[in-house]
Amino acid sequence: MDSVAVYGVGRVGLVLAAAWCKAGYNVVGVDVNSELVERLNSLNLEFVEEQILREVVKEGLKAKTLTFTTDGLSASKNATIHLIAVPTPIDWQSKKFDSSFLDSAVETISTGLKKGDTVILESSVPPGTTKNSVKPRLERKSGLVAEEDFYLAFSPERVYVGRAYEDLVKRYPKIVGGVGPKSTERVATLYSKIAEKGVIRVRDSTTAETTKLFEGIYRDVNIALANELALFCQTLGVNYYEIQKAANTQPYCHLHSPGPGVGGMCIPLYPYFVLEAAKEIGVQLPLVSLARSINESMPSVTADFVLSYARSLELRELKLAILGAAYRGNTSDSRNSPAVELAITLKKKGFENIRVHDPFVFSDRKLKQFGIELTRDLKRALKDANVVVVAVDHAEYSLLTLKEIKRLSGAPKTLVVDTKGILKAENVDGVFFAALGVGKTSS
Repeated sequence: MDSVAVYGVGRVGLVLAAAWCKAGYNVVGVDVNSELVERLNSLNLEFVEEQILREVVKEGLKAKTLTFTTDGLSASKNATIHLIAVPTPIDWQSKKFDSSFLDSAVETISTGLKKGDTVILESSVPPGTTKNSVKPRLERKSGLVAEEDFYLAFSPERVYVGRAYEDLVKRYPKIVGGVGPKSTERVATLYSKIAEKGVIRVRDSTTAETTKLFEGIYRDVNIALANELALFCQTLGVNYYEIQKAANTQPYCHLHSPGPGVGGMCIPLYPYFVLEAAKEIGVQLPLVSLARSINESMPSVTADFVLSYARSLELRELKLAILGAAYRGNTSDSRNSPAVELAITLKKKGFENIRVHDPFVFSDRKLKQFGIELTRDLKRALKDANVVVVAVDHAEYSLLTLKEIKRLSGAPKTLVVDTKGILKAENVDGVFFAALGVGKTSS
């Protein structure tokens, strides 16, 4: 039977490894992070958010059908199916694709690539990467030819952090596009055993790559629209959330929710992947570019809103509590988090006393770099805070009341700014409430 190697066992790769193992394959997960590999092999799975994922990984480890290693060369020689799930970031200075992790994985696979093997790229990449970069690299090093000697396809991960295993196995169909028809059919057949919702075959790998990117760009553009309209509502003196709820009863309207920015390793990157490809073929995408600019500006716009309101209240010795460090609600992932950017921006604008609370995030490199305290103790975060900003829609925060925030703060005057629209406005002595997208004259 085929054996599987998954290169990169982070938030996506671990899900892939578990799903293929559950489907009956012997799977080895490869990662350069030796600490992560050691934790996984020793059944130290507390960091894995999904219960079902923890259970599947534990079952595989105990049955020895799932193992983890840092030895990619050995894995590439022994496996017949190779799944690439390494990080595919951008260089934030140039806004260009950083292919270093992908290049390293491809180099490793090419060393052990054999006739009949299958290579599946899952990581999101600029259009054309599978055909124009991965394919020639594999062929050059291995001496084999795609479609004749081995199969190569792109099949994007389409998962939501926190429920990724069920997204892959139960919730969404898998999209598959090969560098040729044989590769498409081979990978589609394999994934029909994994994805209960079936497989969507598309024309080629570039089509599959672009499909994944367009899913993210659609959301980025619509969130930018929501942010722009929310700021308009704020000045007009109406409530964006009331308008959103009413407008979305029309089946052709789907207004998104605003917020202090867009984070994670997907939506903020995908526009740049497409913009880079568009530039190479002489196409301009002004809407995509503008939407990205709007969303990237939101931490600064939100910081100015908080600072302006605090000054209008003549608050002295500002002590700030930011609720949330994750890039979205109910996850521990703080990569490219707008909440973190908001904290840093406020620090740069003069807030010296800042504490960030998050019930899921243990540490964040950028907060530490700027000397901003991160705590999982809500009482500590709110103690003496006269400015409280809800920056992430964790379920825990939606249960807070302004009265409770006031009690935990203990400050005589407290400004509470809700950037996610999850708190209920109420009259509490000494509390001044503001919400992003809600005008001061609206209720």
